[in-house]
Amino acid sequence: MKLVVLLSVVCAVALAEHPSPGAVVDLTDQNYEQVLSGELPAVVEFYATWCPHCKKFKPEYESLATHVGKDFIVARVDGEKYEKLADEFQITGYPTVKLLRKGVSGKESARAEEYEGAMRENALESWLKSNAEGSTGTQHNLEMMHLQPELE
Repeated sequence: MKLVVLLSVVCAVALAEHPSPGAVVDLTDQNYEQVLSGELPAVVEFYATWCPHCKKFKPEYESLATHVGKDFIVARVDGEKYEKLADEFQITGYPTVKLLRKGVSGKESARAEEYEGAMRENALESWLKSNAEGSTGTQHNLEMMHLQPELE
């Protein structure tokens, strides 16, 4: 009985660990919920095999995985092959990079934050590190100030 409990604990710890530290994880409609469990923050690139910008960005994204891959799940989705996933994440062009903070799972695709900077490793790494720390990231609450309040 003790052996069964010990094996259960070891399996639970193994499943909660990073699926592939330092490497890009290819997501499919079969594995994305398991990989994007919310245990770690995740960055996901949506790409198309025909896209020249995606081809140019690929080595930079793979290099990013070696630098931040212990703290983040670095993953990618072929948006042409897995259209349903691309639709769930509201992908309208390639490449598109999304951040899921720690505690946000793949099932909560509406909560993913889109990266809008240069498709360069150092820019993306800076954005990830600065946005993963806070609870709201790049979303800000703005107080609207009207020029003519009497018209309201």
